[in-house]
Amino acid sequence: FHVGRGNRTRPLAHLQEATSRSKDNSKIRRVKQLWNAGYGVVSIQVGNGVSNEEALTRQALVVAAVGLENLTNVRGGTMYPPCNSWSRELTSEVGVIILFRAMLSYLNEGETLWR
Repeated sequence: FHVGRGNRTRPLAHLQEATSRSKDNSKIRRVKQLWNAGYGVVSIQVGNGVSNEEALTRQALVVAAVGLENLTNVRGGTMYPPCNSWSRELTSEVGVIILFRAMLSYLNEGETLWR
């Protein structure tokens, strides 16, 4: 539902915000929607220890693969060289590869759903 660069504990902060009544935005509403439907939320962090530019580029590549219209993200992200000169097709393909590797990591580590 959301792709972020995952700054420290920020990914879990969205889930904590969903349990409080102090915030309301599209991310919080989507988390609550999933919980109310009996689903959990999966938080996958990939690329720990990379530079800020690398993290933002990976975020933008994944958003390109999933499609901004399918996410709660407000914008598509920022791509840095050399990725910023790639075709739309190539950025989507690389985003799919990042997602595929994340899925493999997720399956290898075992499923953890935040409910």
